[in-house]
Amino acid sequence: MNTCVLSFHHVGLLTDRPDDAKLRLQRLNYHLSETIFDPLQEVHLCMCDGTNGEPSIEIVTPTQNNISLSGLLKRKNDYMYHVCYTTPSFEQGIKALLINDTDRIVEVMPPKPAILFGGAHVAFYSVSGMGLIELLEQK
Repeated sequence: MNTCVLSFHHVGLLTDRPDDAKLRLQRLNYHLSETIFDPLQEVHLCMCDGTNGEPSIEIVTPTQNNISLSGLLKRKNDYMYHVCYTTPSFEQGIKALLINDTDRIVEVMPPKPAILFGGAHVAFYSVSGMGLIELLEQK
């Protein structure tokens, strides 16, 4: 298993109160990007970067058309719902997450371009023992 192909990138905060999240993160000295709309994922996104080595936080606010994330919000309210790692390729990233040959990783969202990351492709996977993992492919 070669885990060095994955590098931590950010945690995703799912919220339907992005203005509250932004205000709190600004008070913690985070630098906020402009909020953008990603029509492929049906979400509004804002990347927040720490100033003293804090982990980056992506504020994710689903539209009403995004049934899966809207449903998560109704059940669980605001919470950190995914962790993102960069990888040279999805294949290498998935291999790094596997524990053994019988391990199974479930693709939740197939690779698609992400506006927030300049069109780089992202995909989401359900990983046993880790939860929801986003892989950001950086070639």
